[in-house]
Amino acid sequence: MLKQIRSAMGNTDMSKAFEAMVEIDETYIGGKPRKMNGETEPSKRGRGTKKTPVVGVKERSSSHVFAKVALPNEEGKKLTGKQLFNILDSVCKKDATVLTDDFRGYNFMNHKNTNKNNYYRISVNHLESIYSLGNGLHTNGIESFWALLKRGILGIYHHVSVDYLQEYVNEFCFRQNNGTSSFDVLLKQGIFAA
Repeated sequence: MLKQIRSAMGNTDMSKAFEAMVEIDETYIGGKPRKMNGETEPSKRGRGTKKTPVVGVKERSSSHVFAKVALPNEEGKKLTGKQLFNILDSVCKKDATVLTDDFRGYNFMNHKNTNKNNYYRISVNHLESIYSLGNGLHTNGIESFWALLKRGILGIYHHVSVDYLQEYVNEFCFRQNNGTSSFDVLLKQGIFAA
């Protein structure tokens, strides 16, 4: 039953819904190493980890979030610029202002031939301990969503398989996007999903 409810929560069309100013960031979800699985060293944090990447886009004006599990491409690479562009392009209108961290995967926005939608990138350099450029230029909104997602998965579900991770991500996006009207929206989406 819960699987069907999560399926209804993911039944939302977010295509080209975001405009003006958005934040994009990525996080990594996965468990701690277990001795019984032959893993003895702690897994790395962030990029380079064996954990599963999830990319999220948050629109500033509505606080709506879209997040997608970024599975490796055909070459086995995680989070290439092309993958990031496809996620951003699926929800953002042209000429949007995009707030990012300094991850080089977002460099596609710095070149006209790869930035076909004319996104304007503002980068916050987290490596130099800069988390805001002032005037509200930061990625703290999407990072707050990651905190809710990770706490929710750890505190409620304890373990989530990579095969079903997108459904759980959809659940937390649905909660963020619908707030107190979640139940009514869920009923409508459940009817259309059936």
